[in-house]
Amino acid sequence: MFEFADIYGTSVISIHDGSVPGEIESPVIDPENQKVLGFMLTGKRKKSGAFLRFEKISLIGKDVILIYSKKSIDSKQESSINSDAKLMGEKIIGLPVRTETSKNMGTVTSFYFSEEGEILYYEISGGYLNEMINGKGLISKCGVVSLTCNEMKILETAKEVSDIMKTKAGLRHKATKIKEKARKSIEETLGGSP
Repeated sequence: MFEFADIYGTSVISIHDGSVPGEIESPVIDPENQKVLGFMLTGKRKKSGAFLRFEKISLIGKDVILIYSKKSIDSKQESSINSDAKLMGEKIIGLPVRTETSKNMGTVTSFYFSEEGEILYYEISGGYLNEMINGKGLISKCGVVSLTCNEMKILETAKEVSDIMKTKAGLRHKATKIKEKARKSIEETLGGSP
């Protein structure tokens, strides 16, 4: 499983000649199937707008993405990507998330996808302060009712799951852990329950 936030800005390297045709700039996403079709690249050697199809990627590593050759990349002119998919990719980060009853849940900050490009989870932030206190929530692909360039609608039950599933613990979770450790330490020191 990969997180988009971890590969944003990652260099793409050709195995054939070691060249760096660009860096990952934005995803191209099929909103209907919630699948990553590829990535738009930016870089000195390729003008912005070059497209790397997901199936042309040999390996997604921690610090680099490998392709067989520069021929794996479509230039802006030869790219036949769906404009809706490109627009969805450009707007996914920062996209407002609302429940079916229109309750504001925050915005998409990242997403997780499989080796096949299938989006598995969306990372949601309820704002900086909320994120500090509660952490970032995860919404499963199954919890998404609709995904457009304007908003993501999720099931009411997906909101409840998001309150439990977190990518990064917030202060509330950390304070609870510290309180529990302190309670155990006091019990051990006193030789039983306080």
